[in-house]
Amino acid sequence: MLLVHLRKGKPLGAVSVNIMKKVGGRWLVDSAVPAATFEPAGSDSQVLAQPDYAPQAGQAFSRTERISAKWVLIIPGILLGLIVLTPIVVIGAHQIGDRRRQHERREEDRRRVFRNLPERPH
Repeated sequence: MLLVHLRKGKPLGAVSVNIMKKVGGRWLVDSAVPAATFEPAGSDSQVLAQPDYAPQAGQAFSRTERISAKWVLIIPGILLGLIVLTPIVVIGAHQIGDRRRQHERREEDRRRVFRNLPERPH
């Protein structure tokens, strides 16, 4: 890393540049990529680096475009509802099926019993 100081009157005070690469025990110039910029002497100190130039830089902790606080209650409510309602629905469906089968068996038994009885005189 190389720190380059610019002349007085320039908009920046210094630029930190990554330019060196070690190849076979020697340091060679690879490329000149600014790593950070510094404000000139006498101004408010501000250092800007690669994360500041990235998309949505500085917005990681922004108060805008956040998820609503309602979701803190909605998501657990949905999960709890599923945990409670799923067994109720499954048990209810089984009970309805059992009642239907019992009714069919009773009707079948009644038909079988009455089929063997003589007819009632009128």
